Amino acid sequence: MYAFEIKEIPGRGRAMVSTKLLNTDDIIFEEEPFVSCQFSWNAAYGYAACDHCMRPLETITENIRRLANQPALAVPLTEYDPTAQWLKQFTSCSKCRVRYCSEECRIEALKRYHRVACLGSYRNDNSHPINKLNEIWKKMHYPPETGTIQLLVRLLAMYQESNNKKEFLENLQSFQSLVVNKEQRIYHKMLGENFERQMEQLYVAFCEAFQGEEFSMFTTPEAFKALMGLMGTNSQGIATSVLAEWVKKVTELPLPETDKNKLDEYIDDIYHKVGECKPISLKLAHVSCNSHQSLASIVGPIFLTLKAKRIHMSYITKNVAVAGEFLNNEGTGLYLLQSKINHSCLPNAQVTFPYSNDIVVLKALQPIQVGEEICISYLDEGQLERSRHSRQKILKENYIFVCECFKCQREANDPDETSEEEFDDDEMDMDAAEDNGMNN
Repeated sequence: MYAFEIKEIPGRGRAMVSTKLLNTDDIIFEEEPFVSCQFSWNAAYGYAACDHCMRPLETITENIRRLANQPALAVPLTEYDPTAQWLKQFTSCSKCRVRYCSEECRIEALKRYHRVACLGSYRNDNSHPINKLNEIWKKMHYPPETGTIQLLVRLLAMYQESNNKKEFLENLQSFQSLVVNKEQRIYHKMLGENFERQMEQLYVAFCEAFQGEEFSMFTTPEAFKALMGLMGTNSQGIATSVLAEWVKKVTELPLPETDKNKLDEYIDDIYHKVGECKPISLKLAHVSCNSHQSLASIVGPIFLTLKAKRIHMSYITKNVAVAGEFLNNEGTGLYLLQSKINHSCLPNAQVTFPYSNDIVVLKALQPIQVGEEICISYLDEGQLERSRHSRQKILKENYIFVCECFKCQREANDPDETSEEEFDDDEMDMDAAEDNGMNN
């Protein structure tokens, strides 16, 4: 029995409302995704992860050495490696060789979509229509990633495998709440200035990949745009990290003070090595419109650790490694419940991923009364501290709405001034644009 209900609120649309008193740290719900998928670039650069649940399949030693770009770096306390139990039982598809953290994940993937989506011996064949589609997407959508065309590939495979196609389509429809002008802005955000031409290229490749009659309802121009809009406005960013899990484990050990200080110094050094390995602009607010959490919130354990160790978030924000040296296994998913939660600049709940996979857990940040709307922040902690003008600008650009939460209403008469931090973001965006320009 859930402790909430989904209802329509005038001016807010669908909303999640508490039906019982919730206390701080109460788990409001846990949810597996309707569909999830690793980002295209994240997968291309070899971040080892379960193809179904995105659980990392990389040892802490492999992870730290890769991130720090030091193949011989010594790693202490490897007996607390969070992936050890999964690496003992991981398995793979016998045809295409994608890896799974367990037999359970392999069977679930096969049952839901992999029987259709498996490329078999064509997995690394760039001439295969699915691979061509993915390569076209990658050339349009460089890191930091906010989505992947592979999510739509998996959705169509799920549809073909579904025993109840009516229910599947109803679930899919429940995500769609866009109007045309919002769709245009979402496409622009995902694909850039030339989004109309790029949408056409993607559409042609998409139709080539799904030519069967069973997919005809998804391959009209209108249906394809709806699917792209659905991904752009409802997907939740997912990030799992071997490093974050290991740090959490070892920092909780009852070590002697001297050993604890040495461990703290080692962890500090690792994070700085990671940051210096591949400096690149990374704006945290781009997980997607209804993703409800920016990367800083998704990988909470990492940033909580950094905060506790007094490592300034702006350092990590500007120097998080992506492309060849991803800090996390990153992907995206669609969640039937989570997608119904609205934003507030004073959130009373938070999305977390405590199991190092794609299962989302919603926790209360404070007591929530019966009848009170349950809200999360679509912004990270740093963005929430900015001026109302800056917050509204980010929300309009990335989430296509004007926030009217209590905090925004309380600050309605504040001057329309841009927070100082936003100038840093603009500089970061220019750097990212230059990087993408060199890649095109």
